[in-house]
Amino acid sequence: MLRRYISATLLAVWLRATEQVH
Repeated sequence: MLRRYISATLLAVWLRATEQVH
């Protein structure tokens, strides 16, 4: 369950970083 939480957080951060780049 912890891994799932980390994956979701990383995905959200990655999406936010991608939006900032564009």
